[in-house]
Amino acid sequence: MSSVIGEQQPDQAPTGLVDVADARSADPATVREVFRARHRLAVSVMERPHQYTVVYTLGDIHRLTSLSHDERGAIRKDWHAWHRRYSRLGALGVGLWLAGAVAAWALWFRTASIADVMQRTLGLAVSDGWFIGLAAVVTLGLLTALPALLATMSAFALSDSYLRGYTDGLTRGVHSALHITPEVEQEMWEELCRAERLDASWRRVTDAPPQT
Repeated sequence: MSSVIGEQQPDQAPTGLVDVADARSADPATVREVFRARHRLAVSVMERPHQYTVVYTLGDIHRLTSLSHDERGAIRKDWHAWHRRYSRLGALGVGLWLAGAVAAWALWFRTASIADVMQRTLGLAVSDGWFIGLAAVVTLGLLTALPALLATMSAFALSDSYLRGYTDGLTRGVHSALHITPEVEQEMWEELCRAERLDASWRRVTDAPPQT
């Protein structure tokens, strides 16, 4: 199956021009007409649009739309580099988030125990309002960093989704550039399946042992 983009059309030279040899013996008006005619011919040749024939086989389309193992690895590497820079928490960030979660839980639900420990060890009497305010601040920070934590936990799944979307976008872009509609694509796949069936049947016939 092939997709034909265009075809180059030969230019047709206009007829009815006055010969230059005859124009030399003619009056100046005739010479000017010859010059204008040749100028119009040159302009028409320069401005005439050209169309070219480009044939794409199924193999060409497959090479354009299919990514090699190295290309997939490079795409994953670039995506992970971007994701680590803008969306993901590092190992230190994950550790701090978990420590903050434990601290927020203790500040919310073990306020009395913390106050008692501080009273016995440091000799400080801290009211419950301070603990509640600190717990609210820590909780707000945890909620702010929660999307980054979720992105970190689901990085590999997001990487697979990005690669599938990249491949699908590449295929759609190639099909759009080659003017391959869904109907044409279906026809191409049907033709490929028929060719594979014919090839399989031919192999069965050629590989079959001769009958005695």
